[in-house]
Amino acid sequence: MGCRRSKTSQKKSQARFKVLKAARKSQLRQLEDQVQTFQSENDSLQAENNSLQEEVAILTKFGVLQSVQIHQQVEEAQSNNELWAIAQKECWEAQKKVIQQDKEIVSLKGEVK
Repeated sequence: MGCRRSKTSQKKSQARFKVLKAARKSQLRQLEDQVQTFQSENDSLQAENNSLQEEVAILTKFGVLQSVQIHQQVEEAQSNNELWAIAQKECWEAQKKVIQQDKEIVSLKGEVK
């Protein structure tokens, strides 16, 4: 009887071992599936990240170009303002001369009478 219990006990242990082994295999498959899913998601996110980095680089270049362009336009506007101021001053000087000449003409007409 003692040997039978031992064989029965051994069979029960083997059965439990098989159940545990099957459970471990199932868990391992689930973990492998999760790893594969995570790797796939990671690859997708990495591709999206690369795309976004390219977009940032393009927008940065565009921003720098726009900044340079704006700076050039500001310099051109300042130069145009300076030229306008010079032209305006020359115009005022010419108007002063015209007014002065008008006064002289009126004065000369008064003397001639």
